[in-house]
Amino acid sequence: MNQTLHTLNEIGEWGSGGTPLSSNSEFYNGSIPWLVIEDLNDDLVIKSKKFISEKGLKNSSAKMVDPNTLLIAMYGSIGKLGITTTNCATNQAIAFCKLNKEIADLWFVFYYLLYSRPKLLIEGRGNTQQNISQSFLKEFPIQLPPLPEQQRIATILQKADRIRRLRRYARKLSNGYLQSVFLEMFGDPKTNQKRWQTVAASEIYEIQLGKMRSEKEITGKFLHQYLRNVNVQWGYLDLTDIKEMDFTPKEMEKYLLQKGDILVCEGGEVGRTAVFNGEVLKCAYQNALHRLRAKSSQINTDYFVHYMKVACDFGIISKLTSQVTIAHFTAEKFADLQIMLPPLGLQEMFSEICRKVYAMKTQQKESERQAEHLFQSLLQRAFQGEL
Repeated sequence: MNQTLHTLNEIGEWGSGGTPLSSNSEFYNGSIPWLVIEDLNDDLVIKSKKFISEKGLKNSSAKMVDPNTLLIAMYGSIGKLGITTTNCATNQAIAFCKLNKEIADLWFVFYYLLYSRPKLLIEGRGNTQQNISQSFLKEFPIQLPPLPEQQRIATILQKADRIRRLRRYARKLSNGYLQSVFLEMFGDPKTNQKRWQTVAASEIYEIQLGKMRSEKEITGKFLHQYLRNVNVQWGYLDLTDIKEMDFTPKEMEKYLLQKGDILVCEGGEVGRTAVFNGEVLKCAYQNALHRLRAKSSQINTDYFVHYMKVACDFGIISKLTSQVTIAHFTAEKFADLQIMLPPLGLQEMFSEICRKVYAMKTQQKESERQAEHLFQSLLQRAFQGEL
């Protein structure tokens, strides 16, 4: 393929933005979208979290940027990208480039910088302040094939990119689906407008905090794997990193997890809940987690996990946490938590819906993985001259 070596400075006009004086309220909440790094999404930027006024623009180094301008983060999330869709301004952490359309295709350069992000990150990590400079970007090399070839490659990458984004979006939609179903079937637990019976958590669960972690407890004499706060995510266990600690035979009698035990975060994201299904043999847990073991057959596990999610989202759990420096959901508070108890048949109907959604999400996850693999493969081939 016939390609010409350029620097990024040779294919467009570069600049960066600025920040109006934060203490002057007249400079903010105007009509001008003002982009910060958090607004960059590796895609078209269609909204901004913040706005500045005409006065703020005139009294700072912020500059107006036209639609179809390439954006790249120089600080923090180095290499994060965006393309403007409207007139806007940016802060100084974002570099922008108005490309020469006769030389370079906007999306071709966008995907080239996405492909080059690992190099940009290496350069940024080598600096004390974890950033890349505009000067560095201007001198960054790029091989450009003829414009029609750039456009052909960019079109292929856009199609593959669109597929992976649709897969991600489908997963996000399904993530919120079960909560909507829960609220439709059982109502808001904060108001209990359907007047379900309520019971204290201690009436239906045996609640037990885990063992306190200590370096002194890692001697190797009675090593066992144990779960921590970070392992418990909403509705599933993340088992990519499991630690070991000594648990004596007597302690294992107390802290050994059984299939069907429910684990709830005592700190961190208080109330986050998942079920242990025997994924790890002879596994214990630490005191950042509550273990719930059912004493009653009146409650369905899937129902309870989603009850906790809704209770957290609606602020019920946060009201029960003690917050001196770090939020904690104590065993005493947990024991008093009032839980709506609809008829078991209705709970099991919800559980059946959960199983179907979980199966669908497994398929979605695999589809998303395949779409991501396809895109990354095409990205590599595109800028190695193989596409």
